[in-house]
Amino acid sequence: MGHRAAGEYAKSAVKKSLASPMLVKKPSRRRRDSLDALAARTQLLAALDLPPTLFKDSEAPSSARRRTGPAPSASTASPSASTASPNAEGLRSLRVLVIEDGAAEDVVQEKLGESFVTTCAPSMLDACAVLDRDRFDVVLLDLRIRDSAAADSIARLQEACTNIPIVVWNAANHDEISVEALEMPSSGFLVRPQTDAKLARSLRAAVERHREHQPLRTLLQAFPDGVLVVDANDRVVFANPVALELLGQTEASLLGEPFGVLPSSANGTDVRIEVGSGRTAEVRTAEVEWDERRCRLLCLRDVTERLIAHQRIANLVNELLNTNQKLVHQASQDPLTSLLNRRGLQEVLVEEVARMHRASSTLSVMLVDCDDFKGINDTFGYAMGDAALVILANTLKATLRPQDRVGRVGGDEFLVLLPNTRPTEAALVGQRLLQELSVAALPPALRERRMTVSIGVDRVPSEASTLQEVISAAAIPLKAAKSRGKKRISTGANPFGNVAPSYGHDVAAILSDAGRLRVASQNIVRMADGAVVGRELLVRGPRGNLEAPSVLFALAMSSNSLIAFDLNCLRASMATRARLGPSTRCHINLHPQTLIGVPIETILDIIGPVGPHELCIEVSEQQLVGSPMRLRDSRIALRARGIDVALDDVGFGHSSLEALIVLEPDTVKIDRRFVNGVSKDAGRSRDLRRLAGVLQGLGAEVIAEGIESRSDIDVLIPIGIEFAQGYFWDKPTEVLPLARLSSSGEAI
Repeated sequence: MGHRAAGEYAKSAVKKSLASPMLVKKPSRRRRDSLDALAARTQLLAALDLPPTLFKDSEAPSSARRRTGPAPSASTASPSASTASPNAEGLRSLRVLVIEDGAAEDVVQEKLGESFVTTCAPSMLDACAVLDRDRFDVVLLDLRIRDSAAADSIARLQEACTNIPIVVWNAANHDEISVEALEMPSSGFLVRPQTDAKLARSLRAAVERHREHQPLRTLLQAFPDGVLVVDANDRVVFANPVALELLGQTEASLLGEPFGVLPSSANGTDVRIEVGSGRTAEVRTAEVEWDERRCRLLCLRDVTERLIAHQRIANLVNELLNTNQKLVHQASQDPLTSLLNRRGLQEVLVEEVARMHRASSTLSVMLVDCDDFKGINDTFGYAMGDAALVILANTLKATLRPQDRVGRVGGDEFLVLLPNTRPTEAALVGQRLLQELSVAALPPALRERRMTVSIGVDRVPSEASTLQEVISAAAIPLKAAKSRGKKRISTGANPFGNVAPSYGHDVAAILSDAGRLRVASQNIVRMADGAVVGRELLVRGPRGNLEAPSVLFALAMSSNSLIAFDLNCLRASMATRARLGPSTRCHINLHPQTLIGVPIETILDIIGPVGPHELCIEVSEQQLVGSPMRLRDSRIALRARGIDVALDDVGFGHSSLEALIVLEPDTVKIDRRFVNGVSKDAGRSRDLRRLAGVLQGLGAEVIAEGIESRSDIDVLIPIGIEFAQGYFWDKPTEVLPLARLSSSGEAI
């Protein structure tokens, strides 16, 4: 029912009541028992997110608690007494404050009977004084008192007795005042004259309704959040102490006044408002019934401290993000020259290689090395050496294009990536760098000793994924430039020059191209029955003096291209494994420096998808430098992909238990120098038995290498070594005789 319709309904109800004296209720539904009060109370509790069983003990219907029968005689009571005396049945008499112009105390007392104790106040001023002095159960207000208008009377009275029900009565010929009173917040309305029974019943009903709401009012008074109740005209009819403190108001200044802060459409939503003293409150509203009227309950929560905390957290998060950005920048930047460091160059390389593939373009690399830099440090000190590096870095930046990327990769080595540039064009850029450096302003100490550089230029391999591969590609022509007298530029067309003329091969092409490598296979067998359980794939160079892997790895190490060559060996081995079929368990060797220096994701990308335990990566214990803990993360990542890890060449030279304990290998391969001929050496047989016991205790599968005789097998089987490989069964056999692989390692 809308507000205008409710007003029309109220007016018609008053006019009908003028013809016959009777009790007139407000336009809301009648509540004769506490079941309706319980429903309203439950609605309020739901609005406050409180359990509906909070007042479980008081949920009995009010009719069960209402006094019945004629009122017994009351003892004589003084109007000024703080409490009324009990009647003959032991029930306390109700104290009534009558506010009326005439001397109506005796008349009202006679109408109500002895179960009521009445006190009369002729004016609103007197009523407020009496209320300050005494306590009453109900107030009976005549709207015709001379010192207050109808609306002002109820408003002033509510300020004086915030916790006492008010019943308004009026004469039958004052219908305009009656209609106005119906819109005021009171506990009932009566039209005079009124019968004695109806008057007493009306007052008791008002007290009962008030008592039913009292537990909830008490709860709201103690509620930790602010609670306001506003009527349909947006006037405040209830405010708990927290709300008064939050708004900076008093009951006298707030009750009866329009709140006017929230829109009427804000039901059930959280709205933030600014309140007194610069504080912020979060308001949630709900439609409730309050004193038989539809009202809105407003729950105000002070969120000032929370907002301040959120702002502080946001500031801290921003500071953390800024700090992280600075750390990321510092982590990818060389502190001396402000150029990219190895980490920054690796990130840039991934982007440039991807762009090269998308655009089918060429990416060149230029490796710049300062000539005789050690002499500068030894002669002028490290501070002057640092100054020379800064001058070189600034000259590089001034010479290059904006799209070129430059970084420092070593003490006096700088690497430049030149997108969309052929090696011959990159050599021209290097020539311009030599010219700019020759006229660069140098400190006085360096003017007599001009600073020069040597430059190696090459094309970035299309399959390159690590910085080390790119450095290796340019390191070979750089070494050639150094060998020809320094202050030179060398390209990848003839990189080695006189570095390895005796081999008769293009060494750089062999080391950088997986297709130039050959792959051989040797069976791994179960010694008891000779069954083949796997294969080890072994990389070989072209036939001739570069065929032995030891020669290839020595050349790769001397040209600073070990990791790049090792990755090409992995590509060639994986291509060979693809031709053997996925059901064959293969062992592939990988250098420890590759596992340390290359992101494991790159290695896994080269390996590709494999089934569980179909592939085993062998790491030579003899090639481990430093702590084996550096390989632990790589081992975990490989095992997570179902790839086993084997520790190779165990039992000879500088063997120790540290690598076995830290790496926890799935397989251990005992070095051939410890196994071959063990049947003829009792001491070595005894040592081998002890080693086998240790390895079996670690839960590793043991493979003996270098088996060439039946007598060695007869010694190994009894001590618990089950698997082996060696010339006794087969020699390494080439799988792809002179097969040509693509640059990505795939068979053509």
